[in-house]
Amino acid sequence: MYQIQRTKPFEDTIELCDSGEALQIKYQVTITPDFARNARALQVKIIDLQRKAKTEQEFESLGRAIVELFELIFGAENTQKIVSFYEGDYANMLMDLFPYLRNTVFEELNRRTAARIKDLKKQYR
Repeated sequence: MYQIQRTKPFEDTIELCDSGEALQIKYQVTITPDFARNARALQVKIIDLQRKAKTEQEFESLGRAIVELFELIFGAENTQKIVSFYEGDYANMLMDLFPYLRNTVFEELNRRTAARIKDLKKQYR
């Protein structure tokens, strides 16, 4: 019998701390091709907006892109908790959380994508 294992979502918990106050965010992400495509597009958009943001409108666009990325990863409810924790300070929120995203979520995304490509190559040889 051939068994197929369902791909498990990536799960993690982060704790945001500030002067004795702590906020735990537990989340899970199902890493699909659509998720990968959307996450990468938002990463590129954020980097581009960070480089060129000079006007209030461009900074607002940057804030919206950050929220979109966080909602994609953490979900809308958790993103609202994070924004509230940072009191709407999107710049510091991104500076604090982006290294975590890069080293955990995006690293897991890259690992799973590489494994999926390897599996597909095996199937079609």
